[in-house]
Amino acid sequence: MKTSPPVFQFPILAALIVAGTPLLPADEVKMASGQVMRDAATHDELSARLAQAKDPIRELQQLKAKEAANPPRPAKVPDLFDSSDFLCFSGEATLVPKGAILHVPKDMQDRMHYNQGSTIKTWSDFLPTNRAWITTVEVNRLQAEGNAMLSEATLKEIAKSPQVVIATLQGGPISVMPPRVPAAPAAGQATPTSANR
Repeated sequence: MKTSPPVFQFPILAALIVAGTPLLPADEVKMASGQVMRDAATHDELSARLAQAKDPIRELQQLKAKEAANPPRPAKVPDLFDSSDFLCFSGEATLVPKGAILHVPKDMQDRMHYNQGSTIKTWSDFLPTNRAWITTVEVNRLQAEGNAMLSEATLKEIAKSPQVVIATLQGGPISVMPPRVPAAPAAGQATPTSANR
């Protein structure tokens, strides 16, 4: 049995080898379809590309470090002591809103600040034990907002009072804004009350 020599199955490959065309070019080869073939990237090339690429995790860490170094300033929270006045006497003190004190006699000016070591009490606990020198004037919401005035009689009584006069609404101290527009006083305006009367 006679065997025939092997038939070369790849005529194009054979033609390329005969023509001396390199099979794996160093740069790139443009194919008949227009696509470009390139060599596979080496480890060094991939490492260089990775080093040049932006790392979002690293950028986030840098941003957090920057924010930690310069934290945003929070909006100023209203301070209780900035928006209140003290009444203090005989080792006890209480806070009332600014604008709630309507009158302070000259001889009681020293009771309008906190004395070191005084016990702070609630208004409802402080008032009964200090009724001898504190009186209250009940106002309505319109008067507290400055949309209505206190009656002339009430204003005269406040000015002549020998006690500290505090504005209250339903028994609790409240700020009274200056009147915006002079208005006629409402009928049945409140007058100062005191335990001494």
